[in-house]
Amino acid sequence: MPCRHREGGLGDPALCTAHALDQTPWPESVSRLSETREPAADRVVQDPLRGECFARATRADTQVLAGNATIGREILEDLPDVAAVLVPFGGGGLSVGIAAGIHASVPGARIYACETEAGTPVAAAFAAGRPVRVDFDPSTFITGMGSSVVLAPMWPLIRAQLAGTRCSTCEQVARAIKLLLLEHHVVAEGAGAASVAAALEESEPSGPTVCIVSGGHLDLKDLADILEDRMPRRLAGR
Repeated sequence: MPCRHREGGLGDPALCTAHALDQTPWPESVSRLSETREPAADRVVQDPLRGECFARATRADTQVLAGNATIGREILEDLPDVAAVLVPFGGGGLSVGIAAGIHASVPGARIYACETEAGTPVAAAFAAGRPVRVDFDPSTFITGMGSSVVLAPMWPLIRAQLAGTRCSTCEQVARAIKLLLLEHHVVAEGAGAASVAAALEESEPSGPTVCIVSGGHLDLKDLADILEDRMPRRLAGR
């Protein structure tokens, strides 16, 4: 399911659909972040060489999360008995927002963060019970997701809203990209196809499952390699 990054305005119905977020204890730092009204470009600074992401507001902004929650409501409109949703994990705003929108009506649905072998900070955080730093390889063709650590302001929301993680190899993601293009005419970037890669590896699906396919930023050379069953080259200079 292609997704859109949206903000719910003040008084927007999306804010009501995300009321589950209000049931989660928010750290003081999140409250301060949610009051920041800086341009989006000023909110997030990423350092791909170190695999770090410094978020000032976007990931934990209540209106951004509420906007993402409307995706969860749309899923319920099409699939009221959804059992699981697989969401690519970047900073957590997309997965947490979708989870909140769904859990408001279907609390038993399970929402999973999809990671790749390039870095699994969410799995590590669940295992440790807190954010911990992990190795992260930013040189793969899978862009748009992954980091070395879960952002501290997001962790309480992730812990409360997500059921766990699903991890795929780069090879599995490449196969998912090829399948999406050849079978469904969808060009997905590595991050977008991570959810499909995870679903294809599920030996015993728990029920009706939705994959969030987000983003189509894929180098044409990488796509050509994938279609020829070759692994894309490492990113130069990384």
